[in-house]
Amino acid sequence: MWERRAVAYAHIHSGFEVILYIIEGKVRHEFGPGLKQVIENEAGDFIYIKPGVPHEVFNMSDTEPVVAFVARSSADEWDNIIPYDRNRLECPSL
Repeated sequence: MWERRAVAYAHIHSGFEVILYIIEGKVRHEFGPGLKQVIENEAGDFIYIKPGVPHEVFNMSDTEPVVAFVARSSADEWDNIIPYDRNRLECPSL
């Protein structure tokens, strides 16, 4: 669950993929080199994030949390999350 206006600051998943199913709420993903691409997802949407793609996720609500089911392909994912500088114009080699 992401609280209202919460942000998962820019980062990269190194060596693992993530699939999310949004149960409640609405999020905005900024992704790709420099986080220049944007997509909004809401309840009922699936989101796939492949390894090595920089992204930042925002709960778009001022009042409601986002509830999502998250599946990761690695049990040690927290050891393989790399912070990403959103001003960087290319993706790092992982």
